[in-house]
Amino acid sequence: MLRYLRQGLTAALKQPFAVCVLYVYQFAWGILLYKWVQSIIVPLLHRYPGSDQPQSAVHLFLAESQFRLVKTDLIQPYLEWLLILLAVRMLITPMLNAGVLYSLEHRQMNAGYRFMKGIRELLLPFFLYYLLQTVLMLAPLYWLAPKALALFNKAYGFEPLLLSVLPWAALYAVYALLIQLLFLFLQFGRASEDRRGFLAVLPVVFRQGLRITGNALLLVLLGFLLAVAATYASYIWAGLTALIIQQIYPLVRTFVKMWSIATQREIWESYRI
Repeated sequence: MLRYLRQGLTAALKQPFAVCVLYVYQFAWGILLYKWVQSIIVPLLHRYPGSDQPQSAVHLFLAESQFRLVKTDLIQPYLEWLLILLAVRMLITPMLNAGVLYSLEHRQMNAGYRFMKGIRELLLPFFLYYLLQTVLMLAPLYWLAPKALALFNKAYGFEPLLLSVLPWAALYAVYALLIQLLFLFLQFGRASEDRRGFLAVLPVVFRQGLRITGNALLLVLLGFLLAVAATYASYIWAGLTALIIQQIYPLVRTFVKMWSIATQREIWESYRI
């Protein structure tokens, strides 16, 4: 297992262009979401009664908000913008996946050229993969959401509710991880020179399932530890050092993501038939 982690690390270090593109995308997407949420929340906070106002003013504010949400079309523009943002993300994500996986497969080409060529050649199949993956990821929520609502209505407190929901949430997290890994390997097959299909990918996934899952969990754990370390260091070294850490961490997180993808590709490269 460690051998693939080392090989994946070496492969990730050879992808500075792809890492920078992913970092810039996540940075820009974060700013866009922040500005959008800010444009919604700030006007509401201006209308929220201050601490010097009586409690009845807060109740009146909540009642008015509930009335405007239920009886008017106030929320419609926000829902439309949310759907637009989701559509944009569903288009950009397979584009980036195509560029990254093609870059890992064709390392002999120029970095920028192979990234853009991967988008041109693989965008359509990767978009279909992403659409199917999204449907499979959301499908269990059709059964889980009503069950969670029923548990919420029956719960007598936060702790019993958490204990009731946690097993279902854990099962869904495992399911989501397995679906993500399966489609990652399907994309490996599509990005390979010989365009491997579904039937060629499944044997590798089934035979190496434990190794694939183990490597994924190790790098998820590493990402979590890095997040905790960055947060802790920001509290310990406040000021300029904390600012530098907060600016560097997203780049490190993006590199760990690339490392995870490259590691899984090394497994695919070793065991594909």
